Amino acid sequence: MSGWRRGLPVVLGLGLAALAACRREPAAPVLLIDARAKPDLSATVAVAPADAAARPTAPAGPAPPGSAPAAADPGPDSTDAAVEISGELALPPGPLPRERLMVYVTLRDCLNDASPLLRRLPASDNRNYFVAVIAPRGSSLSVCAAAEPGPGKPAHLYGRASQTLQLTQAADQTFGAVDVTLAEGAPRRFPSQLAR
Repeated sequence: MSGWRRGLPVVLGLGLAALAACRREPAAPVLLIDARAKPDLSATVAVAPADAAARPTAPAGPAPPGSAPAAADPGPDSTDAAVEISGELALPPGPLPRERLMVYVTLRDCLNDASPLLRRLPASDNRNYFVAVIAPRGSSLSVCAAAEPGPGKPAHLYGRASQTLQLTQAADQTFGAVDVTLAEGAPRRFPSQLAR
């Protein structure tokens, strides 16, 4: 009997044992919960030009007759708007700050201590941010960012977005490319308590 025939049962036995050991139960299905209203895919969607990235956008058009209103729509009696803001933080050249980069959204000017804080959140590791706030329709919002050593402690590295976000009377509004450039400045405390 040749050598390969004698080793064949051993190889087959090892292979079957390896297959049995590697057998896994099927992965559990992923559960995805989407609380948003189902979009009406039959409506046409207008694409805004690139220079309109920092302007608010309204929904593409009226809903068809008989359809239910969107869940995020506060309704005609509400004076508030749902606002989504996204952007990127730019740091000065040199070493990265040790402090956590925080983003602040306020009514009016975020460098004014009297402006109510709507949202305070950390920026992502790649210095991007996305925030959703509820704000009065027609108001103006401001976005600041800082390398914050701790809540309520003064920051030396901070900045404000160059544009003020003027809200319209629409219920849902989106602002993109709201970038903030951080620079060294006099120590400044940013609010840590939300106004609402």
